[in-house]
Formats: sequence, structure tokens, C-alpha cells
Amino acid sequence: MVYVITDGELTKVGKAKDVEKRMKGLQTGNGRKLRAIYILDGNTYLEKAIHKKLAKFRTEVANEWFKLDKHTLDSMLGSYKTGTKQRLDLIQGAHRARLLNSKTPDVKKDYLGVKRADKRRDVKERRQELLNDLKSQIGVSKKMISYAPLVQRYGFTKAEISYFVKSSRLAKDVYLHNQSIGK
Repeated sequence: MVYVITDGELTKVGKAKDVEKRMKGLQTGNGRKLRAIYILDGNTYLEKAIHKKLAKFRTEVANEWFKLDKHTLDSMLGSYKTGTKQRLDLIQGAHRARLLNSKTPDVKKDYLGVKRADKRRDVKERRQELLNDLKSQIGVSKKMISYAPLVQRYGFTKAEISYFVKSSRLAKDVYLHNQSIGK
């Protein structure tokens, strides 16, 4: 399999039999969260051909990392034809990448290079959005309130959400709402 992954700034094209295992290995040495963009059927030939096509975007170190945005990547790969003159199946490749990404939990927001005051402001804003979201669900929603989707949406852990809910005195309201739905 040929994979295309990104850390949000740089994009890597490589090959691996087990892409999930390879991403875990790469993640160990990378301070930013890696996400798969495409996982394509292919071999060394396809990997090298993509490297050649993306050569002008290569980082200053001669390696498999490139500096390009998703739009440019899509247009470059979308115009690539395989040896049988067929286009790469980017839709299937993107689907495989989404499946792999769904297996790896999201980590907290990357604050690399962000001033401390901006970080605090961002956390406060996300916390307030979370609490407003919960308040709007209480008594109105026909579903039980679960913290799991809130973890994904706002980037806090369940423990942090629980603390925010308790400190804002919403815990009892959430409990009563879930009790009324459960009956």
C-alpha cells in the first residue's frame, strides 16, 4: 500500500504493508498529530512515481516529506495515471484513510508556537461553547446526553468535560435529563 499522511504542515508519501503500524512508528518521532489522507493500492513503482510528480514540493532535506496543501495534492494525484492508463482511485484511498483515522483517537489541540494567552482564550471559548451546547440540549433533546461526541467536537477529555459540567452546576440538570429520557 502507498500512503499519503500529513501532520498539518508537511505531507509524507511512503509505502508499507501495514499502514497503521507505520503511522504509529512515525507518530513516535513527530510532535504533531499525523492523519492519513490517502491509502492507495500500489507498490514501490507507484510510490516513486508520486515522489517524482511532487518533486518540486519536496522539503529542503531530500526525503519523502513534501510541503503542499491538500488542493495541490489532489490536483497532482488526480491527474496521475497508473501503468494501465487508469486514474488513481482517490475516493477509495480517502475512504481507507478515514477508516484508519477513526481508529486513532484525536489528541488535544496542537499549541506549538501559540502564545500562552491565546491558548487560554481558546480553551475558555471552547469551554463556553461546550456548556452552551449542553444547556441547549437539556430538556429539548430526545436523546440522552453523552460526553463521547463532545470529546470529539470540542477536544476535551471526558474528565475535563465532567469537571466543567460540575463546576458550572449543570451536572444535576444533565442527570435529570438523562433520567427522563431513560424512562
